[in-house]
Amino acid sequence: MRVLLDAAIFGAPPEFRARNLQESGESLLLDGLIAAGIDVTPVAPGLHTSWRGYDLVHLNHLTRSCVRLLAPTRSKVVFTRHKTEAPASRLQQRVLAGAYRHSDALVVMSETERALVLDIVDGVDPARMHVIANGVEPSHFPSRLRRRPAGGEPWRFVSVGQLIELKRVDLTVRLIADLRREGVPAVLDIVSQRETLRPELERLAAELGVADAVTFVGPQTRAELGRRLLDAHFLVVASRTEAQPTVVTESGFSGLPVISFRVGGVVEQLPAAHPVLEVADVGSLLPLTLDLMRDYEDVAAGFADNAAPMRERFSIERMVAAHIELYRGLAG
Repeated sequence: MRVLLDAAIFGAPPEFRARNLQESGESLLLDGLIAAGIDVTPVAPGLHTSWRGYDLVHLNHLTRSCVRLLAPTRSKVVFTRHKTEAPASRLQQRVLAGAYRHSDALVVMSETERALVLDIVDGVDPARMHVIANGVEPSHFPSRLRRRPAGGEPWRFVSVGQLIELKRVDLTVRLIADLRREGVPAVLDIVSQRETLRPELERLAAELGVADAVTFVGPQTRAELGRRLLDAHFLVVASRTEAQPTVVTESGFSGLPVISFRVGGVVEQLPAAHPVLEVADVGSLLPLTLDLMRDYEDVAAGFADNAAPMRERFSIERMVAAHIELYRGLAG
């Protein structure tokens, strides 16, 4: 079986991938397929890449490669979007509709995403949809039971992700300011491999009087991030849209409590009944945080108990095995 694995990460500069800054689901899938003896070729998205000679093509993300699915194709195609937000332009909407309509199989990362696609996209056969969660390398993220800070020590918050509008990191900066106004000592580390809005966020921190409490860490390797998560009390995910945030899985492996909005499949990455906020309910971010702080022993215990099930559900081995089963079913 010959597989063409199409993803933008395979066009990234070698130094970016070598630094281990971003272990994407696609790169981990590639390594797992190779280890399993699958004949797989990685390729960056392109309109003119030849699909001949492959038993199937797996397209990841809504890229230029998906334009070829505006019409039916002779190739067997698997499509994974890795996103739940509606495309901004009409052209992107048409291309996405074609990818949903003309692919032979659709991979979604959660039951939440599956239900969303079935609800908003006409003509998608549920039998073509396969829920396969992204796997995460666990070795960088050891687990331990968190404890509230000792007297005089601050609560440590972490934000991880690109500094772009949809991540809403400004809400997390404002949360730190709100906590300090409430008399709660709090500090924030912002880890990001893409710092587009850093100047604006630095100005915001200064205007709110929390520049001394907010550290822009920049990019980190997975090992560095794992150590930082171990030292934190909370991860904050303020995004207005996600699919399956990798850092939430990593925090789950680590036993780190998460403060999040209801985006993508995030509720399936958290302990049962852990509270999340609706995307528009930004005014409840501070009250929720204070509630989680008040009950921190119980919250931390819930995340610690959930670490082992998380490692099984979001294992690389499980992800790779599910893809191989899907591929073989399509290739015949």
